[in-house]
Amino acid sequence: MKYCPKCGVLNDDNARFCCECGNVFDFVQTDPVMTSGYSTGYTAEEQQVIDGIKRNFRREKTAYKLVGLIGIIIMSISSVLIILAGIAGMADAEQGTAVIAASLITYAVTLAFTTLPVFIINLVASGKLNNYISTADRDIEMSRARAGSIGMIVFAAIFNDIALIFVILNFIYVKRHRDIIESIKQKQRGY
Repeated sequence: MKYCPKCGVLNDDNARFCCECGNVFDFVQTDPVMTSGYSTGYTAEEQQVIDGIKRNFRREKTAYKLVGLIGIIIMSISSVLIILAGIAGMADAEQGTAVIAASLITYAVTLAFTTLPVFIINLVASGKLNNYISTADRDIEMSRARAGSIGMIVFAAIFNDIALIFVILNFIYVKRHRDIIESIKQKQRGY
C-alpha cells in the first residue's frame, strides 16, 4: 500500500492514480514511513494516535468541503431566483412594486458578495488539510501544531460550525495523547 503525497489517502501498491484526488503516481514509493507506520518502529499505540489525528483531519476536511460546496450552490440558486423575481417586479407598472423589486435585486447582490467569500474560505481550508493528512506519518509536529491550535478553533467557529466539532475533537485528541506524540516526534527525528 502507498500513500498519495498530495492528499494522504492510502492506495494500492500498483495504483497509477490516487483513488481520492486523482494524483498521478509517477514514482515508486520506497519511503518506509509512508508505506507502513509499523516498519518505522512505531508501536501499535503510536500508530493509532497518528491514524486518529489523520481521521479527525479527514472529517474536518469533509465538513469544510460540504459546507463550501452546498453553500455556493444554495447561494447561487437563491440569488438568481431573487434577481429574477426583482426583474419581473420591475416590469410591473406600479412604482411601489418597482422599488420592492429593486430592493430584491440589491439584496441578492449583497447576499452573493457577503456569503460567497465564506464558502470559498471553506473550500480553501478543505484543501489545506491535505498537507496535514499526508505528512502526519513523517512529521507529526506539523500536524500536532495545527490540531492543537486555539486559532483554528476560532477560525472554525467563525467560518464553519460543523468543522468546529472536528477541530475541537482533534484539539482534545492531541492534548490527551501529547506523551505518545512526543515519542513519535522523537522517532521521526531519529533520537
